[in-house]
Amino acid sequence: MQELERANAHAVRMQKSRRDRTARRKFVQAVKASAYHNRFTIGLSLIVALTFLVSTGFQAIQSGLFNVDAVSTQADGYPE
Repeated sequence: MQELERANAHAVRMQKSRRDRTARRKFVQAVKASAYHNRFTIGLSLIVALTFLVSTGFQAIQSGLFNVDAVSTQADGYPE
């Protein structure tokens, strides 16, 4: 009878250990997936922000907000 109780206690411990390992593994997988998702989101946000800034800069140059010709002639040493 005592041997049966000991075997049962061992089985319960093993099952709990297996459950703990499974839970730990699932938690680690979730954290890794979250980290990759965060990295992807940050990268995508940076690409969108840089694209917006570059396109806004080109629009500003085209609309004449920055007088590119005047800047280049001054750099060459010619008056405007």
